Amino acid sequence: MQRIGRYEVLSHLATGGMGQVYLAKSTGLGGFERQVVVKTLEVDDESDPYVTMFLDEARLVGALHHQYIAPVYEVGRDETGRYFLVMDYIRGETVEKLWKRANERGERLPLEVALTVVRSIASALAYAHGLDAPDGTPLEIVHRDVSLSNIMIGHDGGVKLIDFGIAKSATRATRTQAGTLKGKFGYLAPEQVLQKPIDHRADIFALGVVLYELTTMQRAFVASSELVTLERITKGEVVAPSRHDAKYPRGLELIVMKALAVDPRLRFQSAHEFADEVEAFARRSGIALGDAPVAATMVAMFGGAKRRLGRGSNEMRELEREVPEEIADQELTVPLESAAQAAAPSPATMTAEVAPAREGLRGFWIALALFVVAAGVAVALGLT
Repeated sequence: MQRIGRYEVLSHLATGGMGQVYLAKSTGLGGFERQVVVKTLEVDDESDPYVTMFLDEARLVGALHHQYIAPVYEVGRDETGRYFLVMDYIRGETVEKLWKRANERGERLPLEVALTVVRSIASALAYAHGLDAPDGTPLEIVHRDVSLSNIMIGHDGGVKLIDFGIAKSATRATRTQAGTLKGKFGYLAPEQVLQKPIDHRADIFALGVVLYELTTMQRAFVASSELVTLERITKGEVVAPSRHDAKYPRGLELIVMKALAVDPRLRFQSAHEFADEVEAFARRSGIALGDAPVAATMVAMFGGAKRRLGRGSNEMRELEREVPEEIADQELTVPLESAAQAAAPSPATMTAEVAPAREGLRGFWIALALFVVAAGVAVALGLT
């Protein structure tokens, strides 16, 4: 029987560059038992930068206590010297898995489900964005990886934001190296792609992509290649939801397109504002938000299953291979100096037709294309 600290390992869920992820359990008096997810870090050198990254994540996530954020219970080292992080075990599926299951069946997700998910995650982000350190110093947290695959839905209808592994924070000891894109290509904000300073509004853009995809059942920006995807994002080239569905509510479309504005100043300026607008639209439309419709949809899509597919399970790996541009925790290192010359961005257009790319972006795309051809896209399946 394998143990990690006081936790008994039940199964292996995933492998990545930093270590392993296991399903485990802890036991106590009177038959007490709790299933958890244990993430380990296995390094030989204490000075390995992965140690700092791992402890950064533990410190950050350990400070987050919110109903829509998956909690961390413990951080420690076992008798072999392995670092480990113990997280909540969510019996459910990722929103990406739900979205794909609905698409496979040729069905649309109920609007109350999409709005409940987005309202919940907006609430979680509002909390994280506004969190202060014990001394009152703003932590300036930016998740940087909000996506369908980083939102979990429990079979009970509960919604949780997961994976703060690449989050930006004022207290992190590690800093993103210049020229490195962190996050999933289809959800990066334009300012992330162009290596401009980012703040909480990058998460608002990513959540806007989530809302678009859950309500249209189409990808917002993902194209045939990473290069085209990034270009569409920086140019604000997105098909208006009503082009996919003539009955798409006009009020909801305005919310989606505001969240997807290329210029951060034209987006919602806070996740609170985003959540309020979603709730207001739901009230006007007579749509009831909450766990009940989400749980009912989970039963309809997955039956009465009470298990959760690990992100490293065979089925999840097959799903990830279907859309390689969305594999977890992609990082692309490219020369981005020319991007700094880009002209000021404009709001996301509400049509499929957009003006030609500005000259300031040409050097960036040429450099990126040459990099992809010469070296390939550097994909890291890190356990973040």
